[in-house]
Amino acid sequence: PPLKTFRGETHEFAFSAGQTAALDALARASSATPFALVTALVQALLYRLTGQDDLVLGTLVAGRDRPELQDTVGFFVNTLALRQKLDPAGSFRQLLADTRSTCLQAIADQHCLFETLVESLGVPRDLSHNPLFDIMVVWQSNDLAPPRLPGLTTRSAPLVYPFAKLDLTFHFGRRDGQILCQIEHSTELFETASIARLFARLETLAAAVLADPDHVLGTLPVLPAAERTRVVEQFNATALALETRRTVMRPFLDRLAAAPSAPA
Repeated sequence: PPLKTFRGETHEFAFSAGQTAALDALARASSATPFALVTALVQALLYRLTGQDDLVLGTLVAGRDRPELQDTVGFFVNTLALRQKLDPAGSFRQLLADTRSTCLQAIADQHCLFETLVESLGVPRDLSHNPLFDIMVVWQSNDLAPPRLPGLTTRSAPLVYPFAKLDLTFHFGRRDGQILCQIEHSTELFETASIARLFARLETLAAAVLADPDHVLGTLPVLPAAERTRVVEQFNATALALETRRTVMRPFLDRLAAAPSAPA
């Protein structure tokens, strides 16, 4: 739309315990953080869905990188822009290494305010979209499980938050040992069913990466088996039984003989 309304929804998904353990193992083997790994997965997914090999994703940093700020009350969060150029002929392992370097460089420069970056780049402002990026990836370091408080029983309650700051935001974190993915999306651009399919494709891509981290990026599968069957086989089930004993002209001549005065 020409003017963003910021109407949105958030839906939560989870990787299985087995996939979570395998993702953690891949991150450790690559000397990468879980955040770098999930960012690389999202980048690979977006490339496979769009064909765009120059991506800019946003992320957030807490801004408490000095000991004296750890317990200080206040809002120090800054927004970072992660620009990554992908090589379709390269492997996912290489993409993960490149993403790790990009994240480290961005964190080292985290004190450059996002507003200052946008201003210095001279990006034209447009009310229909955000400057630099419209998709964000965030890793929540704290466990997302409800806190354990003495003498109290706590539980998680769903929060109805009908807004979306960006087109898509992938919030990753952990709960009960599993990696969660909360996808916040603009309801003007995406339906709920589309977001469920998006995560299913992310799961499919992650499974392929875990099976072979050296899989070529440009051929990573993203369609789950059921969706692939529907798209490749059912949508293409267009075979027709044709009459092969007559020429093409014969049905026309039969029609002409049956109704010679009918309008052509």
